[in-house]
Amino acid sequence: MTWTWAAGAATHNITFEDNQGNSGNLSSPASHPRTFTNTGTFRYRCTLHSTAAFTGMAGEITVVP
Repeated sequence: MTWTWAAGAATHNITFEDNQGNSGNLSSPASHPRTFTNTGTFRYRCTLHSTAAFTGMAGEITVVP
């Protein structure tokens, strides 16, 4: 999976709840890939634009076998 933010967008990051595959802060335009090798649900958020309660710029990816 690849997250992409277009030119003119703010600085963002992808920070996973499991702390694997985090992007660090990236200025636009930018993209960040992560390959999921295990099944499960992986929550992520932009720590600059969300809360620790996963409100705001946040989501989850579910990987099934």
